[in-house]
Amino acid sequence: MKKINLCSAALIGAMGLFSNVSANEVGVNFQLTGTSDYVLRGVSQTSDKAAVFGDVTVSYANFFAGIWAANVDFSKFGVTDADTEVDYYAGYANEFKNFEYSAAYARYTYPGSKDIDDIDELKFDLGYRYDKFKIGGKYEIGTWNENKNAKLDYVEGYASYDFDILTLGLAAGSYEKVGDNITLALSKAGEFAGQNVEFRVKYSDFNADSKGAYEDEKNL
Repeated sequence: MKKINLCSAALIGAMGLFSNVSANEVGVNFQLTGTSDYVLRGVSQTSDKAAVFGDVTVSYANFFAGIWAANVDFSKFGVTDADTEVDYYAGYANEFKNFEYSAAYARYTYPGSKDIDDIDELKFDLGYRYDKFKIGGKYEIGTWNENKNAKLDYVEGYASYDFDILTLGLAAGSYEKVGDNITLALSKAGEFAGQNVEFRVKYSDFNADSKGAYEDEKNL
């Protein structure tokens, strides 16, 4: 079977966590996320089923490294030997005046799968925040593919506004030779039982560049 080139969201929650870590302090951050569907770049990674993400990040000054894992289901692509995704990442995040920026390297793996490529990406993120409004862009460069398939790039622009009651977010991205997506999200962050939590409702619309392994889809 021809390998399918899929990639992950290893840096969910990893950026923007380290601006308050002092130069001589090591920080450890744990995150656990439950979702009705693991959607990446507009495409479901769990065949429209629920997913759980786990993430551990270690930081020193503005440098960070971590491991991110989730359940996956690619049966809609005809792949049945992948049920877990494990990602590794390391990078640097900082702020300058109203600008927030980061650079990271991430490796996406699917233990035990012969049909899903392990791949590496170099990620850049630049955002500008003014009061409750934020706008920015991401550029993610494919640098390595296990099966020597195409190393694909991804570009995305995003904006959000915090209305206090809810935060509204909008993003539009393009995954080279795969397709384009638009995402609309409503979220609310707060504290529950002494822990920082965020509730999010997200809608995405994906349009494939050509009909093949990928098809147009909408996800909520």
